[in-house]
Amino acid sequence: IGDGAPAGSYGYTNSGYSVYEEENERLTESLRTKVSAIKSLSIEIGTEVKNQNKMLSEM
Repeated sequence: IGDGAPAGSYGYTNSGYSVYEEENERLTESLRTKVSAIKSLSIEIGTEVKNQNKMLSEM
């Protein structure tokens, strides 16, 4: 690279890479929380649809 960075480091210093890694971890956890909430909501919607379909079929 010619800037004194070790080969394979893509020019990032260890401390700079750590900042990116920490941000990535934070964003990953945030995404995991959102996906979990969407999963729970979709399960609740599915249960409600089944209950309403059952009620409609009994009419």
